[in-house]
Amino acid sequence: MKKVLLLALTVAFAMVANAQSLSFKFQDVVYSNGDTVRFVTTDAEMPAMYATIHNNTERPVHAQGSLEVISSNMTVASICAGECLEGSVSPIFTVAPNSDFDGVFVCDFFPNGETDGFFSFKLYNTQASDDTLSLTFHVHVQGVGINNVETNSINAYPNPATSMLNVDYELAEGTQNAQIVIVNLMGQVVKSVALHQMQGTASINIEDLPAGVYTYGIKGQSNMKKVVVR
Repeated sequence: MKKVLLLALTVAFAMVANAQSLSFKFQDVVYSNGDTVRFVTTDAEMPAMYATIHNNTERPVHAQGSLEVISSNMTVASICAGECLEGSVSPIFTVAPNSDFDGVFVCDFFPNGETDGFFSFKLYNTQASDDTLSLTFHVHVQGVGINNVETNSINAYPNPATSMLNVDYELAEGTQNAQIVIVNLMGQVVKSVALHQMQGTASINIEDLPAGVYTYGIKGQSNMKKVVVR
């Protein structure tokens, strides 16, 4: 009887020990270790993959995510977890017990003209090396149909930029109340400039922006472009 009880306790302990502290949720689906997450987007400039990280335990977990290219010329722009880090490793972030991470977790990609990219994603418990969730990301960029082609033209320089960003633009006929916006990797508009002419150059002071990757474009349109601030 004692041997049976000891065996049961050993099995239970092993199950708890091997249970993963963190889970990954994307588009209302919770993914398990070894799963493939498919992300379909029409953003050909810098797709952003927003996810929810959940702590399954009774204690706070300090976590970190990383991405590695498996195949394709697609690259990782940044990983954000409350704050953004350019590159393929996220900041270390804390998830409260039995809770979702209260910040924004997002992976940003550069398609570089590719329609499909495969990445190895790992979500670590930084306090336990064997407590890791491993997934495969399949990023698929769908083509934009002819009815969605936007005729406004926009181009920024220098890129990378440090203090001033000059944006050449030409608006399509009938465009009204247009604005140039600069958006950070959390999806927040950090700069906006109203346009009062159909074409010209807007100069935007960016000295107060933290270094990193941003997107810019005409507000309300999907063909955003990337710019690096240093």
